[in-house]
Amino acid sequence: MTDLGKAGVDRETRVKVWEQLTVGPYDVSIISGTDSNALIKWLNKNEYLITNAAQSVIGFYVQKGWYFVALKISLEATSDTATALKPIKITFDSTQPIYPLKISSISSSELAEILIYVITKDHKMVASNFNTRDVDFDSLIEAILITDYETWFKEQLSQFGEPAFIVEYSDYVRYWRLYSLYEEFPQMKETEEPYFLTRFRTYISPEQMDDVVFEKNPSGDKAFSVVLNWLDGDMDKDGRLTALDGLITQRIAIGYDNPTYFHREVGDVYPEDGDITKNDVITILSRSVGLW
Repeated sequence: MTDLGKAGVDRETRVKVWEQLTVGPYDVSIISGTDSNALIKWLNKNEYLITNAAQSVIGFYVQKGWYFVALKISLEATSDTATALKPIKITFDSTQPIYPLKISSISSSELAEILIYVITKDHKMVASNFNTRDVDFDSLIEAILITDYETWFKEQLSQFGEPAFIVEYSDYVRYWRLYSLYEEFPQMKETEEPYFLTRFRTYISPEQMDDVVFEKNPSGDKAFSVVLNWLDGDMDKDGRLTALDGLITQRIAIGYDNPTYFHREVGDVYPEDGDITKNDVITILSRSVGLW
């Protein structure tokens, strides 16, 4: 992380620049303001390329007094070769658990998959301003014999008639299943007491996107999970491991292709760290030729 030392108030737009940093391959600016037009002008002047169509969305957050984290690829921090971009972790204080999804409508042009994990000490969560439905296992058992899970999932969403999240996991998990989070979030101390994990997923259009507010489930903590018997590493769904599965995994690992929900579930084989990397490529190729 490099501090670019450019904090202050922009004289032309009166936008407050709190901090400017280079984080990995990103140039990052943390800004705030009281006028959405001024913020858009500042962003475009600094080559963040925001259209006027974003004014209403930016104005939504301006009225709430939110700060903005603007990111762009740093040309100095990247080489001429293809680079797989890592996700950015953003933390902030809030009086209630909230995922700022509305801001994503600016950059989304089609139906987007949204996957959110909410971790608490001892209870299931629901999205208070969206329909929240548990997996209908009776419907799933009937459908899984004639269709695949993802097709069934989208059909379930279409039946709700309005934006909704389907809860695919709701149960206690032991701390060692969340080991990768402890380095990122040191406040999660290792303990023999389990955490409660709720997994939300949906497909949603830009017009339907709104900030997702979470609250404790008022009807109790129903525990369940969706378990599908996919063959680890079978990226092309043909029931066996071949070099083609390794090629698909490699293209995702180096950033050429974006992983689908299915790819994330099947391709993260070793180590199971929530990401598809070269280690997963090596593992899948080794298993495809019988070396592992």
